[in-house]
Amino acid sequence: MMRWLFLAFAMLLAVAATAQAETRAWVDGGRGSVGEELVLNLETDQATATPDLSALMRDFTLADQSSSRSVQWVNGSVRAKTTYAITLVPRREGQVTIPAIRVGNEFSRPVIVQIGAEGAGPAPPSQDRSVPFFVTLVDD
Repeated sequence: MMRWLFLAFAMLLAVAATAQAETRAWVDGGRGSVGEELVLNLETDQATATPDLSALMRDFTLADQSSSRSVQWVNGSVRAKTTYAITLVPRREGQVTIPAIRVGNEFSRPVIVQIGAEGAGPAPPSQDRSVPFFVTLVDD
């Protein structure tokens, strides 16, 4: 009897973990210019998988890629995620759809960005590509 209860509990946990699985993508600002860099952010809970970026090559040049990992442990629940910052340079102007990106067995949703003519965007970023990242935990 105890074995069946344990098995049922384990299956319930597996289903709950699967239901919370998520891979999401976004571009800050949602716009860019031909020839100028924009950053596609990709966040996933797929610990060992890497994103398949081949679908991006039609409309973008891959300029850079970095990643960071974080683990949260709250009330006995552990959540690990990896965030990729993928620097892209658009090849054409207009409304461009960044297709769904596959990470392991999950896919992000497509992201639509508006790409202006070359030189129409903000000033080019500096050569320093470091991005500040802050985490604040408040404990009562």
